[in-house]
Amino acid sequence: MQKRLSGSLLVALAASFFGLAHVLGPMTYGAEGNNVFTLLLLNNLFALPVMAAAMKLCHISFRCSRNAVLPLLVLGALGTAGTSLCLNASFLFAGVGIGTMLHMSYLVVVELADAVLLRQRITAAVVVTLLMIGLGVFFLASSDLGEGSSLPGIFLSLLSGCLYALYWLGISHTAARQEHPIRVQFYASLIAAVVLLIYAVGTDQLAVASMTRRAWVLNLGASFCSSVLGFLLTQIGIRQIGAAEAAILGALEPLTSVVLGAVLLGEALPALKLLGCLCILAGIFIKPISQLLHRPAAKT
Repeated sequence: MQKRLSGSLLVALAASFFGLAHVLGPMTYGAEGNNVFTLLLLNNLFALPVMAAAMKLCHISFRCSRNAVLPLLVLGALGTAGTSLCLNASFLFAGVGIGTMLHMSYLVVVELADAVLLRQRITAAVVVTLLMIGLGVFFLASSDLGEGSSLPGIFLSLLSGCLYALYWLGISHTAARQEHPIRVQFYASLIAAVVLLIYAVGTDQLAVASMTRRAWVLNLGASFCSSVLGFLLTQIGIRQIGAAEAAILGALEPLTSVVLGAVLLGEALPALKLLGCLCILAGIFIKPISQLLHRPAAKT
């Protein structure tokens, strides 16, 4: 019980840090001289010395098992770099709201894949949970619905959701699960940084020369929130409570972005977005409440 509680708390904290990173990242664009591709590259580069120092302090070896090499390559190239590139590229075609809404499809993919892999039955509580979270994300994205979207944007955002689900399932069901979380994140960030550097240079999107001092500081903060705390806490949480339950708590990410956007950036909170937040919160609590109600009574 204590392990489940701590795992749930870690995933919730990770979602909150990801939400904060989503607020800090865009603050480096425009006049600050940064762009999304440089932001993602620096997010992973900044994380490397932090992870390396943590490994040295905790006496964690840099050597991983032979069975974990392929999963780490997939987690870094597809689960980390691929997810970030597809999601942010989808915003150019479909808008941030719709892109984020379709990206949250990873919740469904993780729930279904985890049920198949573990041969578990999908309960009515899980179905209602996913519907409530989906409805909440739809309400949060409603402000962008009038902007229109295109087939490439829809495809890229759905692909980002599938790749992110691959990251969650890889942590939960491959040899990477046996590796130390800090070691896994170090190599995932390293591989993602290489992939993103090749992409940024190849498409002439590297903007480090034009970034202001404020952009560097904000980028560093976004990196620490996402590539260090976000992914690391997510890993530990998944190991403790499983990918399916962790994915539901991951729905706190868009909710946190909305709340922090209002607090830090003064963004408006219309009634429809507030309703979306309430739907997500309700969806998150449906499954644990259902489990509590159906728990067998203790024998006296």
